Amino acid sequence: METRGKRLLPLLLPLLAAAVAPYAVARDQREVVKVSGAPEGVVWVVQLSDLHFSVHHPERAYDFRRYVGPALAMVNPALVLITGDLTDGKSKDHLTMKQNEVEWIEYENTIKDIIEISQLPVRTFYDLRGNHDSFGVPLSGGSYDFYQKYSINAKLRRQGRVQSITLENGGRKYLFVGFDNTMEIGLRGPTNLFGHPTDEQIIELDQAFSQWDTDFVTAAVTKIAFGHFPMSFTALTESGKSMKDIFLKHSLSAYLCGHLHARVMKFRVRKTALKKQLTLKSFGSGRWVIGERVEV
Repeated sequence: METRGKRLLPLLLPLLAAAVAPYAVARDQREVVKVSGAPEGVVWVVQLSDLHFSVHHPERAYDFRRYVGPALAMVNPALVLITGDLTDGKSKDHLTMKQNEVEWIEYENTIKDIIEISQLPVRTFYDLRGNHDSFGVPLSGGSYDFYQKYSINAKLRRQGRVQSITLENGGRKYLFVGFDNTMEIGLRGPTNLFGHPTDEQIIELDQAFSQWDTDFVTAAVTKIAFGHFPMSFTALTESGKSMKDIFLKHSLSAYLCGHLHARVMKFRVRKTALKKQLTLKSFGSGRWVIGERVEV
C-alpha cells in the first residue's frame, strides 16, 4: 500500500498545482517597478495607438521614428503603452484585408530604433493587438499570426490575453492592466470591428484588478486599464457579461484605448462633455497617421 501511495504522489501533485493555478498566478506574478526621478506620487506614462504601419505608406514608420524616439527620450516615461493596430493589413485599394509580414518586420525594426533612440528598457513597452493585427488570422499562434512573432509582448514571453504591471512612487501604487479582446478567429474587415471578450477573460481581469486589494490599507492603489476597443465597440461575453461591470466594480480611474481615431474621438469628446454623466473616463488616443498624437 505504501509503495502504491508513492507511485500516485507524483501524479497527484501536478493535478493539484493545475487546480490552484488560476488563483495563484494573480498573486505570484505581481510585477512592481519602482519609479524614480519624478515628483513624489507621480508616474509618467505614454500611450501610443493605431500606428497602422503599411507597405503602401512607408512615411508612417519614418515619421514615427523621427518624432516618437526623441519625444520618449525627453519624457522618460516609466511605461509606454501601444494600444493596438500596429500594422494596417490592407491592400492599396482597401478591398483586401490580411496580414502582411513585411509590415510586421517594419514594425519590429522601427520599435528597435525607438528603443535605441529613447534609451528606454524594452520592458517599458507593452504592445497590444488591434483588429487590424488579426485580419485573416485563422488561429492565434498559427503561421499567419505575426503578432506572436514580432510584437514586444511576444518576445518578452508575456503569455495570455491579460497582462498587468504596477508602478510605485512615494508609497503609492499605479496598477495598469492590459487586455487583448480581439476575435479568437480573425475575420477580415469590415466584420472584424468589435472587441469580443470571453467569460474567462472577465474572470482574469477581475483577478488582475484584485491583486493589491489586501494591501490597500498600507498603500493606495490607482487602477487603470488599457486595451484597443472603446466600450462602445466592445460586445458582451457569451453569457451576457460586460467588461464595464468589472471596471466599475474596481473603481477604475481611467481606460486607455484606441480604435476610433482622431476624427471620431473629437466628436465623442464633445458629446461626452455635454452629457457630464460618466463615472468612468475612457481616453482614446488619436490615430498616429492622421492625428499624430501622443497621450502623456
